[in-house]
Order: sequence, then structure tokens, then C-alpha cells
Amino acid sequence: MNENTQQPAATAHSEESRQWEECVAKFSLDEGTSNKVRHLIEQIEKGEVDETTVSILSHAVNHDEELKNAETEGYLRGRNEKIDNATRPTPIEEPVHEPATFPRYNRRSVWDR
Repeated sequence: MNENTQQPAATAHSEESRQWEECVAKFSLDEGTSNKVRHLIEQIEKGEVDETTVSILSHAVNHDEELKNAETEGYLRGRNEKIDNATRPTPIEEPVHEPATFPRYNRRSVWDR
């Protein structure tokens, strides 16, 4: 009778494991990311929710909106820089001309002896 009670738990565990492996494969998670996600899930299941966990989840939930806002912000920043460059030309610095220096020694002529 003891064997029958353990068998469904083992089956449920293997089903969870299979589902986990399918999700990891579907999203092409590397081992490090997979471990971090698994750890986060375990923390939530245990009820160990802290500020870091809430922060990670809030960023995950708002990811698409934040990405769209970042793209818009980057586009606007680039457009504004282009407008600034067109309206305020950069000052052209005059090159510094140094006087030519001649050798300080006297050359000897081929006719000198």
C-alpha cells in the first residue's frame, strides 16, 4: 500500500520535469537563465517573496511596454541630435601654423675646402 501512494507523486514529478524541459527548449534558455528562472519559481512556491522577486516580476510583466518606450525614446533622442547638429553648426577650428624651422648648422658647399 505504501508503494501505491509514492507512485502517483513520482509520476506527477516526472510530468512537471517534462513540462519544464519543454519550456526550456521552447524558449531556448541557456543553462544559467534556466537555473535563475527555476530558482525564482521555487522561491515563489515556498512563499519567499522579497523586493528582488517583485522587481524581477514587475519588469517581466512590463517588458513589452518598457521596450516600446525605450525605442521611442531612442528615436526621439537621435532625431533631436540630428536637428541640433543641423541648426547649430559646429565651430570650425583654425589649424595652428607653426613657423618653419631651418637647420641651425651651416651647410658646406661642394666648392668649399
